[in-house]
Formats: sequence, C-alpha cells, structure tokens
Amino acid sequence: MHYKYKKVIVLGNNGSGKSYFSKKLAEKTKLPLIHLDLIYWQKNWEHPCREEWINIQKNLLKNDSWIIDGMYISTFEMRFKKAEVVYFLDIDNDLCLESVKQREHEKRSDFPAFLEKNQEQFDILVDGLLEFQEKRKPQILEMHRKYPSVDFIVFKTREEINSYLKTL
Repeated sequence: MHYKYKKVIVLGNNGSGKSYFSKKLAEKTKLPLIHLDLIYWQKNWEHPCREEWINIQKNLLKNDSWIIDGMYISTFEMRFKKAEVVYFLDIDNDLCLESVKQREHEKRSDFPAFLEKNQEQFDILVDGLLEFQEKRKPQILEMHRKYPSVDFIVFKTREEINSYLKTL
C-alpha cells in the first residue's frame, strides 16, 4: 500500500501512545521521525526560550517530510497548518494514566534520559493528563475546525491504533 502523506503530526494526551504510534508509523512509512521532547528538554530541566523554540520548529517544518510526535500546545498550530494529516489519539484518561504510571519504570528512546524516574516530571505528566479533556482536547478540535483541509484521523482505542497500523 502506498502511504499518501509526507507531513504528519501525532497529538494526544500524556500516555495515549503518541510515541508508540509515531515509531510504528515511521517504521512502516520510512518517514523521518521527530520526538519534540528530545529537542525541547535539555540538561537540568532547561529548554529553549519561546522564540528559539518557534525557530527550531520552523526549521523542522521546512523539510519535505516528517512525522512530529508531541503536543506542545503553545506552538502546535504552526505544525497543524503545515501537516497533511493529524492523528489524534483520543484515548480514555484512565488508560492514559495507567500508561504514565508504567512509564515510571521504563527507559524510553523518545524522552531524555535525565528526566526519567523523576518525581517532578511524573507529577507534570499526571497534571497535564488530568486537564487534557478540559483544556487541550478542545484546542485540538478547534484547530481541526480552523484547518479543514488537513486530514484528521481520530483513534479512540489502542485496538483502533493497532488495526490501522496493520493496514499500512
């Protein structure tokens, strides 16, 4: 099967499976994968200032093809309007919370090593997860309304995600 998209973003709650889905999608499509967490988080909890963060993403978006994994709601409109497709992992909060709890004990290739097993980071993930339905999900749906020409694919379950990946 020919995959028709070259510019892909993956959005969803903490623990929804964005990184898992992005990795599998990159394997199947051979598109370059960008984990925003690896770029944003630097040693000692430092991160680019807003202007630098915007410029980094502008440069990434100039490329001919990409899969970008990560929310970063303050800058996701710039990614959304350049994307050909948005995958929205609208997974149940309880399942996301369970995934975040399991993540405490995993080493992950999509997340800076110095942030692993850090209680403050875990608390931030849980806080973000709990406010997702009220704050971030409406922003994602608003972007979908604002940019109707961008294909928008929603997954409600992990089974839907895996079924889709099998079709590629």
